Amino acid sequence: MCVTGFTVKDKACCGIGNNRGKPVCLPDAEPCFNREQYLFWDSAHPTQAANRNFAYRVFGLIKNSNVLRSNQSGLSYMNLAQRE
Repeated sequence: MCVTGFTVKDKACCGIGNNRGKPVCLPDAEPCFNREQYLFWDSAHPTQAANRNFAYRVFGLIKNSNVLRSNQSGLSYMNLAQRE
């Protein structure tokens, strides 16, 4: 996973302990205020910003293109603009 653009890479946004990495984020826990700056949500999950960054890199989205062609798996086209 590429970590470019995240200012907090060594601590989780939600949790307890030195790096807020224990345990996973519990229902009554208070998460960090600036979630877009954190790479990790808790000890087991990346933040939404990290997932978005990863997805754009993996799928290699091209500017001005909203169609991803599938590989004979039953779906011929997938409109990415409708997914956002």
